[in-house]
Amino acid sequence: MKYALITGASGGLASASIKYLLSTNEYFVFALDIKEDVINNKENYLGIVCDITDEESVIEAFKIVSTITKTIDIVVNFAGIIIIGSLIETEIKDI
Repeated sequence: MKYALITGASGGLASASIKYLLSTNEYFVFALDIKEDVINNKENYLGIVCDITDEESVIEAFKIVSTITKTIDIVVNFAGIIIIGSLIETEIKDI
């Protein structure tokens, strides 16, 4: 079994990637997202609520993952923030 960790798991690209990895029957997927809708645990899938901008949240996710495996074969970051508006009018703190 190979292990994949995907952040931003509730988004479209992440969801498609997770679906593909699970369809191969070769991967166990850790799906991290700030939204609780990633918690839809099934075979070879573990959803973990995690805010990757918060160190304590990341440490908690690490603890969960490390109880299952000591290695990760794939790490993909889809987590991000969408800011709609003019870049020149957007506050630095928001970027």
